[in-house]
Amino acid sequence: MDKRENRKVEIIVTAFKEWGGNHFVNTSLTAIALKLKISKPALFRYFKSKEDLLANMRSYFLEEFYPVLDDITENIAKLSFKESVEYYSYKIFTFFMNNLSYFKYFSSPITSSSFASDEKILGYQK
Repeated sequence: MDKRENRKVEIIVTAFKEWGGNHFVNTSLTAIALKLKISKPALFRYFKSKEDLLANMRSYFLEEFYPVLDDITENIAKLSFKESVEYYSYKIFTFFMNNLSYFKYFSSPITSSSFASDEKILGYQK
Protein backbone atom coordinates (compact mmCIF):
# COMPACT_ATOMS: atom_id res chain seq x y z
CA MET A 1 0.00 0.00 0.00
CA ASP A 2 1.40 3.39 -0.94
CA LYS A 3 1.60 6.43 1.34
CA ARG A 4 -1.64 7.95 0.00
CA GLU A 5 -3.57 4.71 0.54
CA ASN A 6 -2.13 4.39 4.04
CA ARG A 7 -3.35 7.89 4.86
CA LYS A 8 -6.83 7.15 3.46
CA VAL A 9 -7.05 4.04 5.64
CA GLU A 10 -5.87 6.05 8.65
CA ILE A 11 -8.63 8.60 8.01
CA ILE A 12 -11.25 5.85 7.61
CA VAL A 13 -10.19 4.04 10.79
CA THR A 14 -10.18 7.33 12.70
CA ALA A 15 -13.65 8.19 11.38
CA PHE A 16 -15.00 4.83 12.58
CA LYS A 17 -13.50 5.41 16.03
CA GLU A 18 -14.57 9.04 16.33
CA TRP A 19 -18.04 8.74 14.84
CA GLY A 20 -18.70 5.40 16.48
CA GLY A 21 -17.64 6.71 19.86
CA ASN A 22 -19.98 9.67 19.50
CA HIS A 23 -22.77 7.66 17.85
CA PHE A 24 -22.45 10.02 14.89
CA VAL A 25 -23.83 12.90 16.97
CA ASN A 26 -22.02 16.26 16.97
CA THR A 27 -19.17 14.80 14.99
CA SER A 28 -17.80 16.42 11.90
CA LEU A 29 -14.89 16.24 9.53
CA THR A 30 -13.25 18.86 11.73
CA ALA A 31 -13.14 16.37 14.63
CA ILE A 32 -11.47 13.81 12.35
CA ALA A 33 -8.93 16.37 11.14
CA LEU A 34 -8.12 17.42 14.70
CA LYS A 35 -7.65 13.83 15.80
CA LEU A 36 -5.24 13.24 12.89
CA LYS A 37 -3.53 16.61 13.42
CA ILE A 38 -4.22 17.71 9.86
CA SER A 39 -6.34 20.50 8.42
CA LYS A 40 -9.90 19.95 7.30
CA PRO A 41 -8.97 20.96 3.71
CA ALA A 42 -6.31 18.21 3.81
CA LEU A 43 -9.12 15.66 4.26
CA PHE A 44 -10.59 16.84 0.98
CA ARG A 45 -7.41 15.75 -0.80
CA TYR A 46 -8.45 12.20 0.06
CA PHE A 47 -12.25 12.40 0.02
CA LYS A 48 -14.44 14.75 -2.02
CA SER A 49 -17.01 15.15 0.74
CA LYS A 50 -18.30 13.66 3.95
CA GLU A 51 -20.53 11.41 1.84
CA ASP A 52 -17.49 10.21 -0.09
CA LEU A 53 -15.76 9.36 3.19
CA LEU A 54 -18.89 7.48 4.32
CA ALA A 55 -18.96 5.49 1.07
CA ASN A 56 -15.28 4.63 1.52
CA MET A 57 -15.95 3.61 5.12
CA ARG A 58 -18.64 1.21 3.91
CA SER A 59 -16.28 -0.26 1.32
CA TYR A 60 -13.48 -0.61 3.86
CA PHE A 61 -15.79 -2.30 6.34
CA LEU A 62 -17.04 -4.74 3.70
CA GLU A 63 -13.47 -5.62 2.69
CA GLU A 64 -12.81 -6.48 6.34
CA PHE A 65 -16.11 -8.28 6.89
CA TYR A 66 -16.45 -10.37 3.71
CA PRO A 67 -13.67 -12.81 4.70
CA VAL A 68 -15.59 -13.54 7.90
CA LEU A 69 -18.73 -14.25 5.88
CA ASP A 70 -16.75 -16.38 3.44
CA ASP A 71 -15.35 -18.40 6.33
CA ILE A 72 -18.81 -18.89 7.78
CA THR A 73 -20.23 -19.93 4.41
CA GLU A 74 -17.45 -22.45 3.83
CA ASN A 75 -17.73 -24.04 7.25
CA ILE A 76 -21.40 -24.16 8.20
CA ALA A 77 -22.29 -26.62 5.44
CA LYS A 78 -20.28 -29.23 7.33
CA LEU A 79 -22.04 -28.58 10.63
CA SER A 80 -25.37 -29.43 12.18
CA PHE A 81 -27.93 -26.63 12.42
CA LYS A 82 -27.10 -26.02 16.09
CA GLU A 83 -23.37 -26.01 15.39
CA SER A 84 -23.91 -23.68 12.42
CA VAL A 85 -25.78 -21.17 14.56
CA GLU A 86 -23.09 -21.37 17.24
CA TYR A 87 -20.30 -20.99 14.67
CA TYR A 88 -22.02 -18.07 12.96
CA SER A 89 -22.67 -16.34 16.28
CA TYR A 90 -19.11 -16.91 17.44
CA LYS A 91 -17.54 -15.58 14.23
CA ILE A 92 -19.75 -12.47 14.08
CA PHE A 93 -19.33 -11.76 17.80
CA THR A 94 -15.56 -12.21 17.59
CA PHE A 95 -15.29 -9.95 14.56
CA PHE A 96 -17.15 -7.11 16.25
CA MET A 97 -15.37 -7.59 19.58
CA ASN A 98 -12.05 -7.31 17.74
CA ASN A 99 -13.37 -4.29 15.83
CA LEU A 100 -15.45 -2.52 18.44
CA SER A 101 -15.43 0.77 16.55
CA TYR A 102 -17.42 -0.90 13.75
CA PHE A 103 -20.00 -2.16 16.20
CA LYS A 104 -20.33 1.25 17.87
CA TYR A 105 -20.58 2.98 14.52
CA PHE A 106 -23.14 0.63 12.97
CA SER A 107 -25.22 0.32 16.13
CA SER A 108 -25.70 4.08 16.35
CA PRO A 109 -29.34 5.01 15.71
CA ILE A 110 -28.35 7.94 13.53
CA THR A 111 -25.83 5.93 11.51
CA SER A 112 -28.27 3.07 11.09
CA SER A 113 -30.90 5.39 9.66
CA SER A 114 -28.37 7.07 7.36
CA PHE A 115 -27.27 3.68 6.05
CA ALA A 116 -30.86 2.57 5.61
CA SER A 117 -31.52 5.60 3.44
CA ASP A 118 -28.48 4.91 1.26
CA GLU A 119 -30.05 2.12 -0.77
CA LYS A 120 -27.85 2.57 -3.84
CA ILE A 121 -24.68 1.76 -1.92
CA LEU A 122 -26.23 -1.07 0.06
CA GLY A 123 -27.85 -2.50 -3.05
CA TYR A 124 -31.31 -3.11 -1.68
CA GLN A 125 -34.63 -1.37 -1.38
CA LYS A 126 -37.13 -1.32 1.44
